[in-house]
Amino acid sequence: MFICDRGNLRVQRWFQNDNQDQTIIANISCAGVNLDNQGFLYVTDEDGHRVIKYPGNEIVAGGNEAGSVLNQIWNPGSIYLDRNHSVFVADIINDRVVIWPAGVRESLIVAGGNGQGNGTHQLQEPHAVLVDYMGTVYVADTFNSRIVRWLPNSQSGVIIIDALGANLNGKNMFIPVDMAFDRKGNLYVADIFNNRILMFPIGKSSCVTSMYH
Repeated sequence: MFICDRGNLRVQRWFQNDNQDQTIIANISCAGVNLDNQGFLYVTDEDGHRVIKYPGNEIVAGGNEAGSVLNQIWNPGSIYLDRNHSVFVADIINDRVVIWPAGVRESLIVAGGNGQGNGTHQLQEPHAVLVDYMGTVYVADTFNSRIVRWLPNSQSGVIIIDALGANLNGKNMFIPVDMAFDRKGNLYVADIFNNRILMFPIGKSSCVTSMYH
């Protein structure tokens, strides 16, 4: 298991059936990790405005200081890797999601990038991104408290979950910061303000259960 231990500025590896841990990257403001099919670990360095590949610490996205041009990112959040080792990055301060194809030094915008706002063509500090096998991009549009789906080459997204649809026990979803799909396609959302994980069955816009911290 790989853990972003952000408070201690490190990435740790914990071994199965063992109480031992190992710090594999130090002095990094990690905000997300992803492991590829070759065993390389991709790590976001939020304060360094980059994504690195470990081992080797190769910069695969950003690394050109904070900014909004296409060879820059600004406070990257979570990342997603596709089968071609392209890196999708939740580019938080730039209110967009970008893709960095392997070996390319500039990104392409796949969601947002139209200024901060709540229009369907906009995002507000997105923290997480997922991509399905058809290339559809799912975004945790964090400060709009919604989950948005962007089809390939779309100029705007479709809101698939909003705060009201995620009302459970009288509490609306507020500040979603991370997401994951299970093998059946159900979506799990980290609803940080309410200290819970929400589960949305595939094809549904309302949650059916939550798990509290």
